[in-house]
Amino acid sequence: LLFRPTLPVRVLDTRPATLAGGTTKDLTLTGAGYGIPDTATSAVVNVTGVDATRPTYLTAYATGTTAPLASNLNLAAHQTAASLAFVRIGSGGRIRVRDNAGEVGLVVDLSGSFGP
Repeated sequence: LLFRPTLPVRVLDTRPATLAGGTTKDLTLTGAGYGIPDTATSAVVNVTGVDATRPTYLTAYATGTTAPLASNLNLAAHQTAASLAFVRIGSGGRIRVRDNAGEVGLVVDLSGSFGP
């Protein structure tokens, strides 16, 4: 697979709103003007959780698939933290981020993709 870097670009910032626990947010990456080709199979993103209201974890995964049992980022109450993630791109050129519990601001920055 070939890595294709992009200029870092913010693809989502929910602040000042938050993502509620147990909900997901879909992000379209291919064909959205971010420089990610339609042939990309995965994306490199930085996932940031901002001021979680209670302990939670965020999971990023391909749309059209079942959420994995692993997390990309674990947060304590009132914590803000970030984590680099390699996420498979799913149906419609999208990825999905799920908040497990509580409410959290969600920021996602894209920095590249992998593909043939």
